[in-house]
Amino acid sequence: MRRKVISVLGSNGMLGHDVAQAFFNAGHLVRCWKRPAWDICRVDDIEAAVKDSDIVINCAAYTDVDQAQKDRAGAYLTNQQAARNVAIACEKYGAYGVHFSTDYVFDGSRRRAYTEEDLPNPLNYYGRSKLAGEGEFLRHHPNGCVIRLQWSYGSNGFHFLSKLLGWAQRNGRLMVVDDQFGAPTWTTDIAEMLGKLAVVRPTGVFHYAANGETSRFGIAQLLGQELGLSVPVFGCGSGSLPARAPRPQNSLFDCSKIDQALDITRPHWQDSMRRFIAAEYAEWTAPEIQEVSA
Repeated sequence: MRRKVISVLGSNGMLGHDVAQAFFNAGHLVRCWKRPAWDICRVDDIEAAVKDSDIVINCAAYTDVDQAQKDRAGAYLTNQQAARNVAIACEKYGAYGVHFSTDYVFDGSRRRAYTEEDLPNPLNYYGRSKLAGEGEFLRHHPNGCVIRLQWSYGSNGFHFLSKLLGWAQRNGRLMVVDDQFGAPTWTTDIAEMLGKLAVVRPTGVFHYAANGETSRFGIAQLLGQELGLSVPVFGCGSGSLPARAPRPQNSLFDCSKIDQALDITRPHWQDSMRRFIAAEYAEWTAPEIQEVSA
């Protein structure tokens, strides 16, 4: 039987790296498309990547949330226009396309987990550009799939855990917001889910995140416990650490739709994060983060 041809766009990114590796390990023919030789913003490059592919997974994105407040054109070029061009190429060549979006399409004002039916209301230009990309992708490729992710981390990128350790080393203390809630999600788990999604090939919008919930402060606590750090960590409100782009306070997803579609049980965020920390920071020797009162 012919092996499926999987094209991973943005394969040198945090998510793209793990996705490409997972499909390769499963025995598929994986084509990796990445900068600088390949550019998601060039239509000819997209055509070359999609042509002769069975499945196209678009992991390329403009992800600098704060910079997008200034570089709006750049954010929309990658997150909206390129998403549209990928969708058009998937329809043209008969490939099944998967595009990723974000919890930032919501304003975070709800007190419950967000479902796919909830009305988006982005707080910043990154979220707006991603929401626009969702619409373009499904408008031009209705047989494709958009998956909203949140708080992702992995071995091939810069993420919240690596930021925490950098802040701890530079400052000798941590100030971490305790009023933003979500479910940190390992890119390895996302890649495993995509293997099942590639078989079922559902269409439309889906939410995917690890089971459970925590705050940014809760992540710092678990990281400290696992690494044995002694740097003091203080919880604070979002207003104490102003950012150029506002963030949603509630990023929690209701993932029952994808659970049912793929017949999966998503791992708990603590279990996955402990596995990640054990593998990624096995040689870490810095002191431990301990909770202290503000």
